Amino acid sequence: MRYFGSYNRNKGLFNEGKDIMMYQQARDEEIERRKAAKLEVDSDTHVGLWLLCHPDNSVAVAMFNTMHRLAEDLVLEVTHDDIISWLGTAIRCHPSNLVPRGEAMTIREKQTLSADPRGSDWNVGVGITQTCLLMQYLASCSLNKISVDERANVLFALLRIFSDSNEIATSPHTRKFVRCIYSPNVRVELIDAFASIFFQLSTDVATMANAIRTMWKITEDEPLVMRLTVEILMCLCQRSEVVSNLPDFKLGDQMYCKQVKMIILDLTSDAHDQVPDVHQKDELSNLVNEVFNLKK
Repeated sequence: MRYFGSYNRNKGLFNEGKDIMMYQQARDEEIERRKAAKLEVDSDTHVGLWLLCHPDNSVAVAMFNTMHRLAEDLVLEVTHDDIISWLGTAIRCHPSNLVPRGEAMTIREKQTLSADPRGSDWNVGVGITQTCLLMQYLASCSLNKISVDERANVLFALLRIFSDSNEIATSPHTRKFVRCIYSPNVRVELIDAFASIFFQLSTDVATMANAIRTMWKITEDEPLVMRLTVEILMCLCQRSEVVSNLPDFKLGDQMYCKQVKMIILDLTSDAHDQVPDVHQKDELSNLVNEVFNLKK
């Protein structure tokens, strides 16, 4: 299931370029003034406005090119709230729909200009295109202000948006951004943080399995895939005590994976008994087989 807004809200596009052009000129002048005065450049409203435009609109293209160049030149700082809010705007849903339960209150609502309901239709494909472009922009920004838990939230949001599609794994800009979020400096902490919220992604085994495949395609991190698979099995078996028996990363990736495989074997049989649907049983079997035969 994709978390997109209703049909009516998905018709929010700018059809007229005059107001956008005036806004763009004013924003450019403000940016130049701030640069000359060595002040921080705020691109929040700029990005929010661009996301309300159809990505093929000539004005939107010009706006994106300006934003992207600015991000590369100044290495603009973005926050967790920025990213989640912009993702929600890109696919026309409330930001709270993209984050795990209990995290919605951390999302700061951003002010954006109202969309013109007289515009052309906004559909899933346009939302995905806009999201991929947003990833290209964000990959040029600084992510230093984003904590480990917030990075886990961003990964969660992206998997909710792309659901069972392969766009997230095949888009080079999206792959680059996810790899920036999945920083080697916080890898171990991020695996634990992401695993702790992963079970909220879906109740469907196939959706969860596809999310794990997507993360493997992007990160090629075997311990991450092992840990997320354990999370699915634990939820199906309702055996949360397994967390306390997980091996330590200090053992090294190879030994970690070896010990986690034993846990997966122990849980798989019980998990199968908890899944009534034959198709979901097959999905679970396929995932476990893939985990035991990962190739880099």
